[in-house]
Amino acid sequence: MFAVSFQLNTLNSHLEILKNIPGLTWTPGISKYLLNKDQDELGYLFTPKQLNPQKLNLPTHETQAPYTELEPIDWSELKPECVNVFRDMGYCQISETFALISLMSDQRCIKKRDPVRILYSEQYIINCNKFQNGCERSTTYMVPDYLSYYGTTFENCTSYKSGSTGKKMQCARICDDNVTQLNLTKIINATQMKMKDNVGPMKQCLRYAPISAQFTLYEDFMFYTGGIYQHSYGKLLGYHTCEIVGHGQDDGIAYWKVKFYFGPDFGENGYIKFIMGQNECGIEDYPLYIKV
Repeated sequence: MFAVSFQLNTLNSHLEILKNIPGLTWTPGISKYLLNKDQDELGYLFTPKQLNPQKLNLPTHETQAPYTELEPIDWSELKPECVNVFRDMGYCQISETFALISLMSDQRCIKKRDPVRILYSEQYIINCNKFQNGCERSTTYMVPDYLSYYGTTFENCTSYKSGSTGKKMQCARICDDNVTQLNLTKIINATQMKMKDNVGPMKQCLRYAPISAQFTLYEDFMFYTGGIYQHSYGKLLGYHTCEIVGHGQDDGIAYWKVKFYFGPDFGENGYIKFIMGQNECGIEDYPLYIKV
């Protein structure tokens, strides 16, 4: 339907290669997320796409002030009712939109802008943001710009449908029920961190709320089931955006705790730990924080 079929024995072949790589700091496996996909869906996931890295064109925050070592923080434990909500992009791999909507929903809950965590609509952005080419990759900075200028509505007003179709819908000015008027919510702004070494500023910002970051996705990432991820094998599948919800250490190895948009059956209950301090897969290149 969307890509060549992908056989389960192909997954097993990749897995055997990964299991024989010495010194892995993470555990490769075939997650429930992958097992629940049919051959067409697996073919889509393993087909390279979004192959042009995006440089942001946002207001930047530059500082030379020293950053003292900060204690680990994990918003998924501090505010699980705000952060532990997982989405699956399906056939519409627009991670920039998912990351910004997730940040918005999480932060509005953490900052008590909303009485409970409200699921805001990715579909509205996909349909209505003219800088977003449907389920092709949008320009990253245009998503926060759109959220600043126009905002988005609630998921229960404009529900996510492109995950099953791979296509955008018409930009409607009324909810799915064809009765209720749209109620749009905006963010205040988005700012990119810009230093030679972003680790300190990223930790500093995480004291107040989750942040987003871009990373390079390779084939081996798809087999992550636990531990601290470092790219070890496989071809480039694309450039994506994620949400960093905290940082910590396991056995003396520092990591970023990342939420991606493959649902709760991927990784460690929906989370991935990226090794910190070596700009793994570019995750420390373009961190971004928003104000709600």
